[in-house]
Amino acid sequence: MKPLHVDRIDFSDHHIFQTADIDMIRTRLQKLQAEFASKPIVVVTEKDYDREPEVLKHLNPYEILVLCSHLQILPHKGCTEDSFKEVLRLPFEVKLSSIK
Repeated sequence: MKPLHVDRIDFSDHHIFQTADIDMIRTRLQKLQAEFASKPIVVVTEKDYDREPEVLKHLNPYEILVLCSHLQILPHKGCTEDSFKEVLRLPFEVKLSSIK
């Protein structure tokens, strides 16, 4: 099914939702429902859902979908997942050796 309309509300990373945020989201959902004569579906990232799943219950009766993702390293021009991990590991080794 293709969406009738896509709307978004952006919050800063690690945003702690307040009652005013939930009220604003609910108001926006009600306006969208009235405008399109269809109940909106809320999509949140897995990270935000895991951090505050109880807060999202306040958006009832709207359906909440959680967008899940994972990182996959694909080989490209001689770089592999192992070489990527090596690049990530080096700064930690340098930092740990300077602490000793």
